Amino acid sequence: VRVARDISIEPPHVELSLRKGGNRLQALTIRNGSQQNVVANIKPIPLHGNLHELVSFRPDSIDLKAGQTRKVLVMLSGRPDVEQHSYAYARIEVLPEIGHSIGTQDIPVALLTNSEALPEIAPTELGWFTDRGRSGFRIPVKNLGYRHLELQGRLTLRDQFGRGIVLEDGFGRWVLPGQEDQLLFGFRESPPPGTYNVHVEIQRTQDLDPFVLEQTIELRDTTEEKVSSEEPEGVLK
Repeated sequence: VRVARDISIEPPHVELSLRKGGNRLQALTIRNGSQQNVVANIKPIPLHGNLHELVSFRPDSIDLKAGQTRKVLVMLSGRPDVEQHSYAYARIEVLPEIGHSIGTQDIPVALLTNSEALPEIAPTELGWFTDRGRSGFRIPVKNLGYRHLELQGRLTLRDQFGRGIVLEDGFGRWVLPGQEDQLLFGFRESPPPGTYNVHVEIQRTQDLDPFVLEQTIELRDTTEEKVSSEEPEGVLK
């Protein structure tokens, strides 16, 4: 995740856990690939629950010389008594040694408890997008549950002769409770006009079957499509 030009943070999100075998401490890596010395300040920002009061960063301010990489520990303070999953942001602000902020990035931090709350995907529809010469299928994904969704989608497109292509998107991006994202399945070359079966699976958790959306599509040209399915919304199968 980029904070400013040539300055990045890994990983893009942090998961802490009170569960058996879970981690109460994780590390963020901040890389300064620029030619100037900078200062990175880290502070918690409220999101869901009171995790912002329970999490701390060590150190919460670091000096990064040009080309330097440093780690920041994200940890729980004390022994929190929390029943529901809780979320906060780690806000990283980067400043030059003298001057104003040159970049800010919010990194989601999750605290998983023994709660059985899971992500829940809202009913959704298959759409079509065209952007900068690239076209493909678009699927909005909204998380109605109380646990983050690690977005991972797979689309299988088959023509009437059974020939198919598989596309993937998401790659573990988090969709936080109450928030939404989208899956974009773009083609290098748009399929020729015709009738196709589209089968989409969106992973939820290891404990749940994937969210399944299946439709019959008539592609008219490279910029539009006609949905002829009797079930235009996603169904769980």
